Amino acid sequence: MREQGDQMRHAAVATLARALRQREDFFTEWHDGTQDREALTRWGGHSEQH
Repeated sequence: MREQGDQMRHAAVATLARALRQREDFFTEWHDGTQDREALTRWGGHSEQH
């Protein structure tokens, strides 16, 4: 019984660690994408003014 509890706890910790890594990757990609969009918006704004 105790071994089964240890296995379940290990699986839960591994799942949580994986979810946290995915969350970090998501926000890194989102931040990079936002910066790209800002540059594109600025470029688009300049082309309209000419």
